[in-house]
Amino acid sequence: MKKAGTALVIGAGLGGLSAALELASRGWRVQVLDQRSGPGGKAFTERLGAYRFDTGPSLLTLLPVFDELFARTGVEREDYFRVQHLEEITRYFWPDGSTLRSYSSAEKLADSFSRAGIARPEEIFAYLRHSRKIYEASTPLFLYETLNPRSFWRRPRLWPQLFKILKLDTSRTLHEVHQAFFRDSRARQFFDRYATYNGSNPYEAPGTLALIAHVEYGLGAWAPEGGIYSIPLAMEKRAREMGVEFYYSCAAEHLSPPVKERDLWIAETSRGSFEADVLFSNIDPHGCHDLLGTPRDARRYNVEDSRLSSSALVFYWGVQNTYPQMGLHNIFFGADYPGEFRSIFQAGEVPDDPTIYVNITAKYVKSDAPEGSENWFVLMNAPPRGDQDWNDLVPSVRERVIASLERRLDRDIGRYIQEESWLTPPMIEDLTGSYRGALYGPSSNHWKSAFLRHPNKSPLHRHLYFCGGSAHPGGGMPLVVLSGRLAVKELERSW
Repeated sequence: MKKAGTALVIGAGLGGLSAALELASRGWRVQVLDQRSGPGGKAFTERLGAYRFDTGPSLLTLLPVFDELFARTGVEREDYFRVQHLEEITRYFWPDGSTLRSYSSAEKLADSFSRAGIARPEEIFAYLRHSRKIYEASTPLFLYETLNPRSFWRRPRLWPQLFKILKLDTSRTLHEVHQAFFRDSRARQFFDRYATYNGSNPYEAPGTLALIAHVEYGLGAWAPEGGIYSIPLAMEKRAREMGVEFYYSCAAEHLSPPVKERDLWIAETSRGSFEADVLFSNIDPHGCHDLLGTPRDARRYNVEDSRLSSSALVFYWGVQNTYPQMGLHNIFFGADYPGEFRSIFQAGEVPDDPTIYVNITAKYVKSDAPEGSENWFVLMNAPPRGDQDWNDLVPSVRERVIASLERRLDRDIGRYIQEESWLTPPMIEDLTGSYRGALYGPSSNHWKSAFLRHPNKSPLHRHLYFCGGSAHPGGGMPLVVLSGRLAVKELERSW
């Protein structure tokens, strides 16, 4: 491999920050550009009066991915951001009035299901064993290795992993798996929800996604002491210590690949021109190809709109009251779960009775809200941007959501909302560059989805690499961090 050179990273999301750290640890001179005012990408922050919100991801899993990243730069992750292990993870509420608390301990989880009359302990234990088997069969190939066909066949140690695909339960949908394990429809709905962790539909996505339950209940969940936004801040801090340069409010406007007479990448931006030997794109591949001027018919791994993951409609409410029946993470299920996913993935509509997720970081980060108040992050899964009129949808959905939560909690909410903002799929697209506002790029609604994600190395341009939720291995904070690592691995093979 040649001596390390210069690298340009477009996007300071977790994937771009991960790539910058990996590159800097190998001696590369790195510059990171982002159109926003700070790091984080979707994992951003917003202040409304005296309230602070994490605007995107809210649950931290696979903590060793972050430990290993910081360790490869020569430091301990605990010196940059600290976490609390979550014994209780989420509180669940069903339309019939039944409730459940989920725990990171399999024994406590099974006991909670049993006491709620939703599942027998043996059902939970059997399912978690199944989940663990799929996780252990899939992760060596699908999370920790690139899926570049050319380099794959030059790595014979990986060939045996192909046979493990037969163990990944790809012939059944995730919902069909849960029908086989659980008698109670509430238990099936509980575990079906994990398809939404990467923006997919449990009635179409393969049973392979059952592995997600092991991530949460076998490996654990955490809460960063300063909220999720402390993670990109910590990554940026370490990168700056290693000499990485950051340019914010710096929107890329055009990208020029290397040519014979000029073997450099050039990025024209709102703050001038930048040059580098290699380019890492932490923006959606659609956006990157737009900046390159790549003709539509020449692009590979194009994602048809019908294969996009879900988006979201989010309300940020500063609530001048407290609600002890709620925890850090809360799920209020809708009454028609199959109909909810038909609305999102087939009709392209916001469901009439959506499942509602409420994250309240003030439950453990007291400074996120004034005393006696709470910061509510209220999310509904939604279709990617289409021909919806979000100006009309936002107030109508807001009214339905408040009515639903007030009915479930038997408490007033609307009159206590002191501060308010919201985020729609078009806003997500504008702020983060996610194509049509899809949160995870392509969905996983087909067993071949993992092979159809954009590879970490461009098949069209030399020294162009991709990281982020739309690239391999997929969406979610730890996977996005791994994408930065895998993209740098691809650079090492070709530099």
